[in-house]
Amino acid sequence: MTGLIVVLTALAFVSGIALTGTSITSLYLAGSKLPLLNQVFVALALGLVTLTDIVITLSLIRYLYDSKASSRKTSSLLDSLIVYCAQRGILTTVSHLLVLVLWFTLPTEWTWTLFQFGLGKGPRPSPSVGPSEIY
Repeated sequence: MTGLIVVLTALAFVSGIALTGTSITSLYLAGSKLPLLNQVFVALALGLVTLTDIVITLSLIRYLYDSKASSRKTSSLLDSLIVYCAQRGILTTVSHLLVLVLWFTLPTEWTWTLFQFGLGKGPRPSPSVGPSEIY
């Protein structure tokens, strides 16, 4: 599974680089056929990223399921982690698909960005403002 994840990630990265290149080039070459090529790379990049997230989620769920022990407490914790991974994977996949659908159906609007910005990995740091700094 690890090899598949690495290959899919590399392909998504290369298609993202190609998308960036065609986007920059299409800004300077008005009237060219690059916007069509741009759409191909958007579909390819988002499709590969979505597929990679699905494979990562399924492999993590399988790993956690195979790691279940005879201990009831450990199994309960792993069950909770499996549910969390499944929910997170579904949410990420739905968000990727919404970005893809909105990008193609409403290309002049920016509605797809609502879901794209939510796909960033990692927690968002909150400002550390203490009560003494507010007043």
